[in-house]
Amino acid sequence: MELSEIIKDSFKYPFIDKKQFGLVLLVFLLLGIILFGSFFSIRASAGITPVIMAVSFIIALIVLVLVGGYQLDIIGIACEQDDDVPLFDPVKNIKDGLKVILVYLVFYILNGLISFVGLFAAFALFSTREVIGVAVGIIIYLVVLIVSVIVNWTFSMSLCRLAYHNSLDEALRIREAYQDLRTIGLLNMLIYVIVFGILFAVILFITLMVAVLVASVSNAFVYLIAIMIVFAILSYVVIVSSRAIGLLYSNVVFNFEI
Repeated sequence: MELSEIIKDSFKYPFIDKKQFGLVLLVFLLLGIILFGSFFSIRASAGITPVIMAVSFIIALIVLVLVGGYQLDIIGIACEQDDDVPLFDPVKNIKDGLKVILVYLVFYILNGLISFVGLFAAFALFSTREVIGVAVGIIIYLVVLIVSVIVNWTFSMSLCRLAYHNSLDEALRIREAYQDLRTIGLLNMLIYVIVFGILFAVILFITLMVAVLVASVSNAFVYLIAIMIVFAILSYVVIVSSRAIGLLYSNVVFNFEI
């Protein structure tokens, strides 16, 4: 599929099955209620803060794992260019969500090691305060930054491989995942990141504004509306971005050049 088709299809996708989109919205609202509810409880009573924080963390973690597994279902369907909307299956979604976390940890450790070694070398050269040393340090820093971005993009391909093949072994074939990224094209991936980066930036801005509002107004109605706005938008963007990355990967599956 062409990149323009992918973006257009993805933005319409949540409305194919409004019932399932509504369920996703409810899950995100639950997450929002947990997070914001914890905030209000902490403000109201410092004495039970540790208990509230522990319970809220556990519930929020379960919800996030569930959402991660559901995203994987969306990606897998999109990889086959199918228009079906996956049904919520809590047990399966949680299992898949745990697989997503495992793949993420592998890439997080890999990215962390690369960044640590590269930045350590760069700052060591900066400390010499010699022109050549500083110049080489800057180059190393930029290379580390670029490599870090590519590793993160390769992680997205690994998620697609996990969704399509339903195999952790396939997901952790990093070389093949990188080849998939090259097949899709770094420029196309960059456009994807920019489009959804802007959307997430908008969500972050709205969230910050809501946080300021909630912090200054202890009104239940304002609180409820704030949650609905932020997490309705977030649920939409999560579905759309998952659909889009899956459709991007479908060009690898069907051997189609964008």
